Amino acid sequence: MADPDSSSPRGVTLVLGGGGRVGMAYQAGVLRALRDVGSYDARTADHIIGTSGGAVTGAYLALNRRPEQVARLTYNATPPYATRAVTSELNMVRAWSSPTDLARRVVGSSSVMARSLVHAATPESFRRMTGFIPARTPQTLSRLFPGWLFDPEVEAVSTHIPEEWPDRTVWLVAFDINTRKRIALGRREDRPAFDKAVMASCAVPALIRPVRWGDRVLVDGGTTSVTNLDLAAHTHARAVIAIAPMAYDPGNRPGPVRSALRHRYNREIAREARVVRHSGAQLLVFRPGATELRHHPNNMLAVRGNHEVEESAYVAASSQLRTPAALHFLETVHAGTGRRVEP
Repeated sequence: MADPDSSSPRGVTLVLGGGGRVGMAYQAGVLRALRDVGSYDARTADHIIGTSGGAVTGAYLALNRRPEQVARLTYNATPPYATRAVTSELNMVRAWSSPTDLARRVVGSSSVMARSLVHAATPESFRRMTGFIPARTPQTLSRLFPGWLFDPEVEAVSTHIPEEWPDRTVWLVAFDINTRKRIALGRREDRPAFDKAVMASCAVPALIRPVRWGDRVLVDGGTTSVTNLDLAAHTHARAVIAIAPMAYDPGNRPGPVRSALRHRYNREIAREARVVRHSGAQLLVFRPGATELRHHPNNMLAVRGNHEVEESAYVAASSQLRTPAALHFLETVHAGTGRRVEP
């Protein structure tokens, strides 16, 4: 398999951002619209980059599964084999067995959360200048104070996703809390088991068990960026499609509260989009507007209501794909296939 970092323009890169189960439902609706209206099957993408919930969506596409299968995964995520209490809102299996166990896990989870955020306070330039690297938590303390509140089996990743990587170019983004650096799993030699890579990208700090891989302790890649869109510049694509459930559409701005909560993600995407465009790629970004966000629960891990999330995303994305800018972009996507996109 050719290394995208050293190849000529490759075609289409698909970037799938984080957003929990709600975000996956949104992505499923957009992917259906791309297929039905844009005549583009995302399973044929030359390169897939997934972060957090987007890592699950990306893994499904890489395994040749349809958007409808992604959507169904968000409707009922409770493992059939779960034997312990499942919370009504998060629909996740509690990891603690007693009040004392819960107290220990709160301490450990707080440590994981703090270490996941340290990269923002200790930039690389500061580390080079001072030689300071935040200390790792000894494994003895990690065992005494587990750094998660819910068991990862709730996502049942191993029952849906195999250990073996598909014969596709897939990068799943995680964050190493020991080195305080993001890592694109699947890029070059960074290839743990495929299901482990998906779980690492989804390991929300403090909630889900971090994934250990050698000396690395990996948590959700969304701690560095909600989409990690800038990585698409390294794929040398001619066209990049990004689906960002956590941002909002500036052309259909939601109310002041939701705008404020999502504004930093828009700024992040704008900054990373400049990197992608500087690489020579055309870019099309999907993000929910006020109309779609009326259907989004405040809890991004929710199960109820995801049918409506998916359907509203399908309608809005279908409309966006009929705009002149999107039609021009789709011509680039289909370049070399002989297919033309009709307005």
